[in-house]
Amino acid sequence: LKKVESKFEGYEKDNVENMLEAIQWCIDHDLIQQGFTLMSEFIPTYVLMKVGEKKRIKDKNIRSFVHALLGYNPSGKPFNYDQFGKPEARKDLEKRVADHFEDHLYDTIKTLARDIGKLRNDINHAGFGNKLIGHKKFQGFLQTHLDRLRTWVANTSPPHAD
Repeated sequence: LKKVESKFEGYEKDNVENMLEAIQWCIDHDLIQQGFTLMSEFIPTYVLMKVGEKKRIKDKNIRSFVHALLGYNPSGKPFNYDQFGKPEARKDLEKRVADHFEDHLYDTIKTLARDIGKLRNDINHAGFGNKLIGHKKFQGFLQTHLDRLRTWVANTSPPHAD
């Protein structure tokens, strides 16, 4: 039991940053695809928490909208923003997201979201469409992006209390 408890020492109850610990666990246990999936889902979750939208973090349309705001577009097709609700509500959320982060932090998360999205898409489609990337290289990319994501989180203010 002590061994199991020690594996979960870094986790805090109801803390979205637990996902970062889970991503590290995926890296440590060679679950690279799962790590990229968690990482790409962490970003909209964290952003929504930061802007006071905790109650909406499971809303698929809102999550997709946040991905779109950050430039994550795995299909490459233009987004139909109308699917994300009323224009006023979209503009309000977009403004709150942009206003919450300092410019350099907003630019950083947009770059991270796009990079992580491309890598997640590549691993989920077995490298078809891009040049083949080996397991160790993917693992290195995942660790590098996790480190960058942790730095970004550390530089942002505490999540908004909802």
